[in-house]
Amino acid sequence: MYDSALEDLHEAEHALADLDEETRKRESWECQDIEKAEATPFDHERKRYRSQAKEHASILANLQTKANQADGVVAALQDRLADIEDRLLEP
Repeated sequence: MYDSALEDLHEAEHALADLDEETRKRESWECQDIEKAEATPFDHERKRYRSQAKEHASILANLQTKANQADGVVAALQDRLADIEDRLLEP
């Protein structure tokens, strides 16, 4: 039971780390596209970069929702693991 809870926690933490990494990448790409949109003298490129930045912003919103859910899962699993540890320590 303890091993299973610990494994579940590690998987949830790994999933959260993956979401964090994807969020950092998307934030960087969004900033780059905004900068490129401001720097380019060509209207069609400006529109394309702005469109890409909006797409990144939309994906970032979805990632934030997923990260919030993953945070809740990690917290619940940490509580579950703490309860199991407490029961194992009881005489």
